[in-house]
Amino acid sequence: MSFIVVLLFLFIAAGSFEYLYHILTLKSIPIRIHVNGSRGKSSVTRLITAGLRASGKRVIAKTTGSAPRIIYEDGSEEPISRRGKPNVKELVPFFRIAKRRKAEAVVVECMAILPELQKITERTIVQSTIGVLTNVRPDHIGEMGNTLKEIAVSLSETVPKKAVFFTTEDRYFDIFKQKTKRLQTQCNPIETAAPTDEEMMRFPYVEHKENVALALNVCKYLGIERAAALEGMHNAEPDIGVLRIHRIEEDGKLIEFINAFSANDPESLRLIWKRIKTRPEKKIVLINTRSDRIARSKQLGKLVATEIEASHYLVTGGFVKAFIRSAEAAGLEKEKITNLEGKSVETIYKTIKDSIERKGIVFAMGNFVNFGWEITNYFMERAEEIAYSIEV
Repeated sequence: MSFIVVLLFLFIAAGSFEYLYHILTLKSIPIRIHVNGSRGKSSVTRLITAGLRASGKRVIAKTTGSAPRIIYEDGSEEPISRRGKPNVKELVPFFRIAKRRKAEAVVVECMAILPELQKITERTIVQSTIGVLTNVRPDHIGEMGNTLKEIAVSLSETVPKKAVFFTTEDRYFDIFKQKTKRLQTQCNPIETAAPTDEEMMRFPYVEHKENVALALNVCKYLGIERAAALEGMHNAEPDIGVLRIHRIEEDGKLIEFINAFSANDPESLRLIWKRIKTRPEKKIVLINTRSDRIARSKQLGKLVATEIEASHYLVTGGFVKAFIRSAEAAGLEKEKITNLEGKSVETIYKTIKDSIERKGIVFAMGNFVNFGWEITNYFMERAEEIAYSIEV
């Protein structure tokens, strides 16, 4: 019995030492920024990081978006290799890396989905000096809540204590304002002018003004001049899942491939589609589904049938029947849908090209993970990227 007691004591002591060492690691990094929200987390993490780096600060960041990365103080990146599913515990070694590299600031994208785990991530692992919230959208329904208000409450779990909090979310601002008051945290203590159209034109990809405005507010709070912050943001490498437009010219045909795979909630897709639907070219919607995201597939099926009008709909990925049944039940004509489940990327590309006479737009949506990345990469290899200045 005494042997078991000794082992238990050693286990508790080791855990206590580990936690104490982590706290000392955190204290060695004066600026800790935790970015949460439904959409745009990876982009805002990168924008803030670029703005800080442009001012000369040693900043290291971690994203968990379409392709998780560690971004070092010189702007170089390293992919994060995982044996299993993402786990918030991987933040602990990340902070040790930041300490070894003498980081003045870290910017981390929130990994957690469940509200309880979001709270643990902020209170125990990150303990941010600046909290950032991008927006509230209908994503991870069920896990984070069944309504937008419930999702907002879940996201508020990463509001830091006795610190600073920034958000551009206006519909549920009161929820975050009340949370900051309870935690004695300053809410949006400073605000800078929104980016102009001219400033947005300098991004070599499609970025959202709200993301840039949020990042500029954080940079201004930290004493970074607007011009320097924007220059860093314009030159930064975007997340692999960011909204990009690729133009392909082949066999006398012109195809514009719009990669919206990462915008997989209805509200985000509506915003993007609103900018595309008035274009005169033939439109083909390419949907990539996942067998472990059946609820999302059904949600997207209804959305496509009722709000995204195109000439044809190509469905690929896993368990596509969930999407097809939902779309048909919502009124989408069966003859407009082509089931490409199990087909190769080459077959998908040929099907698209054969269906376009001279000019066409491919709107890719659904899921980026796994096959979505293969599709994107296939189109990217055959295309030239179109800058933000091209009207979409």
